[in-house]
Amino acid sequence: LILRIILLKLILRIILLKLILRIINDPLKLILRIILLKLILRIILLKLILRIIMIR
Repeated sequence: LILRIILLKLILRIILLKLILRIINDPLKLILRIILLKLILRIILLKLILRIIMIR
């Protein structure tokens, strides 16, 4: 069971590495991912700021 979990983690990491390599090979996708990440970060920041304001 423990071995299976370790194997699963290894497989997941390999898949992630392959995905990252593909994204690096495709500059447009990379740019899109960065834009998406920035948007998500902004939304999280806005929510945090709103919560702080609501507490006050």
